Amino acid sequence: MKLTCPGCGALGSIEQFTADREARAFMAVMVKLPGGLGEPVLNYLSLFRPPKRALAWSRARRLLIELAPLMEAAAVRRHGRDWRVTPDMWRRGIEQMLERRDTLTLPLKSHGYLLEIVAGLASKAEGDAETQKEAQLRSGFRSNEQASQASYERLLVNSENAARKQLGQFKMTPREEDAYLARERARA
Repeated sequence: MKLTCPGCGALGSIEQFTADREARAFMAVMVKLPGGLGEPVLNYLSLFRPPKRALAWSRARRLLIELAPLMEAAAVRRHGRDWRVTPDMWRRGIEQMLERRDTLTLPLKSHGYLLEIVAGLASKAEGDAETQKEAQLRSGFRSNEQASQASYERLLVNSENAARKQLGQFKMTPREEDAYLARERARA
C-alpha cells in the first residue's frame, strides 16, 4: 500500500515512513502538538514544499521543531509584545494561510506570516474582550445609577406621603406620584 504525506508530498509505504529516522523524529514532535493541531499543521507544512519535489523529512522536522514550542507555550512574541494564543487561533491562522495559498509566494521560507496572522487574531480577541468588559462596566454603572435614582425617588415619595399623613391628607395616587416626581426632576 502506497501512502502520500499531505504535508510533504512524500510517497511510500507505511513501513518506509516509520523506518526513516527523520520521519520518526517528525512524528514524535507531531503527536505532542496541543489541541488537535496535528492535521492543520501537516497541511500548513505543505506550503514549504519546493515545486516539483517532496519536502524532506529533515526540513519538515526542523520547521515543526520551530513551531511546536510556540504552540505549546500558547504565546507568540510579535512587535515587542507577547500575545496569548489558543489552539483555535493557531487553527484559524493556518486555515487563513491555506485559503490564501494562491496569493502566497511559495515555498514559504519561515513562519513569519503565520505568526503575524495569529498575533492579529490574538489582538482582535483581546480587543473584543476589552470592549465587552467596558460595555459590562458601563451597563453596570448605568444599572447602579438607575437603581440609585429609583431609590432616591422612592424616598421622596415616601417622605411626601408621610408629611401628608401628619397633615391628615390622603396618600398620593400613582398619577400624583408621577406628577410630583416630574416637578422634582425639573427642579433638580
